[in-house]
Amino acid sequence: MSAEVKVEEITVVGNTANGNFDIMPLVTEFNIIESLDFPCRRISIAVNDSVNFIDRLRGNELIRIRIKPKTTDDQTYTYEVRAYRLTNRIRMEKKEAYTIECVSPEFMMNEITSIFKSYKNKKSHEIVKELLETNLSISSSRTKIESTADKVQCVIPNWRPFEVINWLGGKAVRSANNKQGGFIFFENQFGYNYTSFDKIIADIKSASQLPRYRYAMKNTQPNADGQDLYTIESIAYPSLFDALGNLRNGTWAGIFTGISLDYLPLSKVPTPTGNKQIPYSGVVFKLTEIYNRMEHLGNQNPYTQTGDGAAYDTLLNSVRRNRYRTNQLHLWDKNTGTTAGTANPNTGEVPVRWEETAIYNYCRKNNFSHIKLDMKVPGNIKLTPGKGVEIEIPKMINQNSSSTNIELDRIYSGKYVIAGVRHKFAGGNTLSTEITVVKDSLGVNTPA
Repeated sequence: MSAEVKVEEITVVGNTANGNFDIMPLVTEFNIIESLDFPCRRISIAVNDSVNFIDRLRGNELIRIRIKPKTTDDQTYTYEVRAYRLTNRIRMEKKEAYTIECVSPEFMMNEITSIFKSYKNKKSHEIVKELLETNLSISSSRTKIESTADKVQCVIPNWRPFEVINWLGGKAVRSANNKQGGFIFFENQFGYNYTSFDKIIADIKSASQLPRYRYAMKNTQPNADGQDLYTIESIAYPSLFDALGNLRNGTWAGIFTGISLDYLPLSKVPTPTGNKQIPYSGVVFKLTEIYNRMEHLGNQNPYTQTGDGAAYDTLLNSVRRNRYRTNQLHLWDKNTGTTAGTANPNTGEVPVRWEETAIYNYCRKNNFSHIKLDMKVPGNIKLTPGKGVEIEIPKMINQNSSSTNIELDRIYSGKYVIAGVRHKFAGGNTLSTEITVVKDSLGVNTPA
């Protein structure tokens, strides 16, 4: 099912000499793609060109799209993107069909901006704010930055701003809970977000109301009471459980080893015994031990199992893979003095915070998408990555045979994080939406 929308504008914004060019009559379809694993919005525009518009395209054109869902209470959504590539070009007599690939303007600006600078006694979120608002000129109203705890010292060696932000995300811990890290950077409807997996989950858990979608038969009367707008059209489970892959890759348990490249012969950190002369050989981690430090959407730990629990625990706690991570000696220096926790360039020692964040970030990222669903739903432009939805999936067979009510699957029903979304606009001003949702645990917090 598709929702009806009004596309108010698709314009190539020209310079003073050429002026604007309305391409809405030429557009047959366009897709808006947003995701947690990509720093900016992407839009692809399918064009059926009968006026030789392609000769005006040189790359980096600014394209503005305005959309308004056909309901009285919805706002107009405006998207401005830069064209960077033409694909799928086909010529048919006096017509041409092709696709214009676009990204957010800030992504193009990121490609031509280099950061060569040292930062001292600044927190991660302060550096990110400076990069976005000063170096990339993004309005503060379009940046959503979570506070971080530790001050860092670092030299950025001519990196792009987005590279710096992603690098900092792997080192940052939350000010709300400095045992949690796992920061990611992405763009959604609300702007550019620098936030942790745990804050995303905590915000969804505390939300007073979330869009609720149900996998059920459609109503016989289209849009009766608007119910069909929240009916899941199709649902797929791309990956549910991979014991062999997780075991072989050391996803559940492994070793992290740090190397200080600027002082390789004495690459050490303080050992549990305090003997600083013992070469550092790595720290064993187990996801089952890190799990309780995380925020969770469900109330059932997916790493516990009834029945043959001993055999299952052997799989989970079998240590595989030694992962290496480079340290910067001065990354977590204290402000003054040579107190405990200060990096020592003479011995290659660094505080253990790097180790905690490395292990936590790896476990948090792998656990975040323990359950993943791909769904097609009626068009809803408000769905955006980093926000939540409630999913109701009925059981195949009722456990209570005497009950006439449809029972919900208590494992896969519940609150999910939207990890990715594709809004597809086809001919006739219709919108369909495909979303990927993830959940890190089983069950629901408040079963219906």
